[in-house]
Amino acid sequence: MKICFVVSSEEHKASAGARIRYGRLRPEIALGDLAVSIATAESLAKASALVHDAYVFSKIYGVVPSLLIRRMRTAGKLVGIDIFDDYFSQVEDTRLFYFRRWLDKYGELFQFVLCSTERLRAMVRSRLPGRPVLLLPDAAAPYEWRRVATVAAQKLHAVLASRVIDVLWFGIGTNPYFPVGIADLAGQGEALAGLARDGWSARLTVLTNARTLPRAALASIARLPVEARIEEWTLEREAELIAASFLAFLPVGGQPFSQAKSLNRAVTALTGGCQVLAPGFPLYEALGEGVYAAPEALLRDLDAGTARLTPDAMARLTVRLAGIADAFDNAAALAGFLARIGRRAGAGRPPPAPPPNRISRRNVLRTGHPIDTALVHGASPDFRALDLARALGALQVKGPFFHGLRAYDLHFDPVPHPREWRMRILVRPDLTDFVAPAYRQHLVPFGPVHEVEMLQLDPAVAATLFHAPALPLLALRSPLREACAYPEVMRETVRCCAILLPELRIQVSELANLHLPAFG
Repeated sequence: MKICFVVSSEEHKASAGARIRYGRLRPEIALGDLAVSIATAESLAKASALVHDAYVFSKIYGVVPSLLIRRMRTAGKLVGIDIFDDYFSQVEDTRLFYFRRWLDKYGELFQFVLCSTERLRAMVRSRLPGRPVLLLPDAAAPYEWRRVATVAAQKLHAVLASRVIDVLWFGIGTNPYFPVGIADLAGQGEALAGLARDGWSARLTVLTNARTLPRAALASIARLPVEARIEEWTLEREAELIAASFLAFLPVGGQPFSQAKSLNRAVTALTGGCQVLAPGFPLYEALGEGVYAAPEALLRDLDAGTARLTPDAMARLTVRLAGIADAFDNAAALAGFLARIGRRAGAGRPPPAPPPNRISRRNVLRTGHPIDTALVHGASPDFRALDLARALGALQVKGPFFHGLRAYDLHFDPVPHPREWRMRILVRPDLTDFVAPAYRQHLVPFGPVHEVEMLQLDPAVAATLFHAPALPLLALRSPLREACAYPEVMRETVRCCAILLPELRIQVSELANLHLPAFG
């Protein structure tokens, strides 16, 4: 079986998260008759690119997955989603409404769900009841526990001789929704201060996305109670610093987002021969006695000439990791899970194809896909979806709130009128075969839009078709313009699209949290 994890960009494809979660499966799976790959959504736009048996979307929200899933299902592929960040359970946080709304709306498109922790599996079961869910923990990188124990012993000998503790914090510095990363580091400054007493001193290296850190994060690092330096993260530098550092400092915040994270950072540090100090929420307790919760316990051990990452502890940790982070077991579990999904009645059955039309057949020769979708761009559209939809052959609809700078296939342009605002509806001449016959006969020449000659639906006919009493509110120059007018005007736009383009699915591309209640 060929399995493809679909990510949002080349940057995500090369990220630590994709490397750990998916890349570590690949060597193990390649030993058998299975293969894993990682691809961007854009690279799968051509029908000839759909060569895998199963596709798993990872950290791609918005309308992009739905554009591809229909093609994948039509080709008889299994399609699922991997959820390893908790943007869904904190229902009191209005900033996360977008993610909850997205999962509720598009969750039914996925035939199965993967998740990284038990907390996330419980969330998925509550929001998508009845959907098959597989708990797939992040796998540990291969290591030899005796060598790791030797490295840890050498580090212990050096720190006892110098009484200087080299501390490493590594990870993504900030999150747009939660005070994590550098915020966790700064919030546990007392634990760092606890390492510098009774003749011991500590020096900290912060390995992160330093070039994109906001000033507030940089200032909080400067205020830490120990000497600290910041370095830009790279995979190579992470390996070097784990090899050189005695202690990995991995504080964990108490919010649900942090509590649902995987164990991979602590596992990476421990299997690199680092002691781990993780104050805060006991996220890493499954790793056993190898993790310190408080600096006092570490200093007591150091004063006694020892530390927790002994050869015996490393052997026990290896047994634990074999049960919760083994790449071969993960690969086998994933393969078995997908095989069971595939055997279910109708699991790979494609949805009904749209009625054929002349334009569709012509478009298949160009993109490999029939035209079966019209994508309406909202006030804050997903521009990745715009490019992908074009590659898939979907029609592009300029909604009334989208300020596009080119000619689209269909335009809904609100225009002032002496008595009332009206909606001007424009169509590209080469796409009139998609327009319902009852309205096709009312298309008249309009003139160029961004150097493309367009047809216009007769204004009198358009006024009869499009009913939105809130349209005059578009004249307002305040936030009320979109807050009050958007739901009604966009719903009417979608309704009119469905009437004008009866053969096509109508989908909306919208990222703004404020506007999501208008659909679904």
